[in-house]
Amino acid sequence: MSAHILSRASHCARAHALAALTLFATLSLPGCVDFDDLRVSGDAGTADACAAQCRADAVECFCADFDGPGGIEDGWSFMSAGGGSVSAFVEDVQSAPNAALLTCPGSTTGEIGSAFVVLKRGVQTNARRIRVAGSWKLRPYSRSVVGNFEFFSVALGSSTRVALGEAFAGGSDDAPAFRVGVTYVDSLGSVQTITHPVAAPPTDTTRWVRFELDVTFADDGTGSVHLTWNGSEALALTNVTTSSADAGGPATLSAAIGGGTLQGLTPDLWMLFDDVVVEVY
Repeated sequence: MSAHILSRASHCARAHALAALTLFATLSLPGCVDFDDLRVSGDAGTADACAAQCRADAVECFCADFDGPGGIEDGWSFMSAGGGSVSAFVEDVQSAPNAALLTCPGSTTGEIGSAFVVLKRGVQTNARRIRVAGSWKLRPYSRSVVGNFEFFSVALGSSTRVALGEAFAGGSDDAPAFRVGVTYVDSLGSVQTITHPVAAPPTDTTRWVRFELDVTFADDGTGSVHLTWNGSEALALTNVTTSSADAGGPATLSAAIGGGTLQGLTPDLWMLFDDVVVEVY
């Protein structure tokens, strides 16, 4: 089944150019890698549990149950490096017949962004609030090395984003260090990444978790970030700066699932996603 797009606005999603290499390098910090490549297509439909999650007050809603060929839905762009791949997975799903399996070998070089796998969906809009929610399963991995992973994110343009990741310093596998990074360019032109510790997601090889990341981007201290695991609050930030300087008007809001090595020598990464919804308000 292809991607479901419920549009409640007259505009349509458009392609957005890749960030300049200099900007990409600037943003390649923990919590702020930008894998930006937006392509849009798809058909309308609501006949599954995934699309039923679209909320009535959303301006746009994009739903993917990853039942298309190869696990990639229409309108979602696929990006990878260092051997990252996506495929349809049938053995363990939240809605039949498939989930999306994203795998990525660990980085052996330690270079920033050297190993990742990402599926991304974006829309050109005047709105500044975006919500991504979905079912996620993360296979446990060793934290005996030093590195940083990223798992999913939302972004406004190419200089503003909020991402869930984990930074581990080597040592105990029993010491997860998940965090949400809020990245923007401040009024002096400096990249700021403010990190907020969060509880580890309650997922492993045997357990799915329902995640939800809801972000309002604002450059005047009125922004917000909310993260939940299975409906329980993991992080709630209100009245915070979440955006680079914003003149308003049309801009690209996007959400990405998957991720990989931000930096460091990392272990292999294995994730399942199913029934993912991206909403714009």
